[in-house]
Amino acid sequence: MQWFPTPAFLLALSTTPLAGLARLARRLLRNRVSAQQARERKKQYVTSLEEQIREQQVTQLGVWRGVPPGGVTHVGRWLSLSFLLLSLISDSGQR
Repeated sequence: MQWFPTPAFLLALSTTPLAGLARLARRLLRNRVSAQQARERKKQYVTSLEEQIREQQVTQLGVWRGVPPGGVTHVGRWLSLSFLLLSLISDSGQR
């Protein structure tokens, strides 16, 4: 890729060579820092979206399995109750 001087670059060089180069260097540095900060913000945003999706999937999975929202920590209790009900149903069918 070939680089062509922009009008701002030519204007910066036309005033005084050293001052123009100093301004250009400051602008390039600010631009580089700003781009890095934008990449970091984007990474944090995408990470937070992924986390929200994971939380929604866990909640939805719990709803599909019959666990009330917010009750994902009580899965063991729900499973033991369901096994108890199944054993009662199977015992009543044998009598």
